[in-house]
Amino acid sequence: MSNSGEDSTPSDVIAIDRLLATAGIERYEPRVINQLLEVAARMTRELLVDADDIREHGRNQVQPTRHPVDVKEIEAADALRAFSTYTAPTITQAREASARARNAVPLPRVPARAGLILPPEPVSAGLAESFNVTLPPAAPGAPGGVAGAP
Repeated sequence: MSNSGEDSTPSDVIAIDRLLATAGIERYEPRVINQLLEVAARMTRELLVDADDIREHGRNQVQPTRHPVDVKEIEAADALRAFSTYTAPTITQAREASARARNAVPLPRVPARAGLILPPEPVSAGLAESFNVTLPPAAPGAPGGVAGAP
């Protein structure tokens, strides 16, 4: 053991320093460790409060004694926090994924023939005439045979 002052360094600071080194971060301001410690403390506190709420909610009414928070409640609180914190992909991302899957299927080849090319029969069944147009009789001298047309 050396007397260089490292003996007085808290173990939490050493753990955060090692975590940063493991992530490949070698240069950082000293305030970063304090910020990460504050975030870790806040998240731990919130997780324990959630676990305590789960414990209170699930308490057996036959045996209403308080028991300490156990691992199951902490795991449930962590799962609940992860479910509510991390969001699903946005609608845009889901649309893009759907478009990529749809566009991965190649279109059918266009036949090399002249004339109007209609879709196959099941698709073109909805193209049948569904209304009748009745034009009024043409007025004498009207161009185009439509009454009232200029």
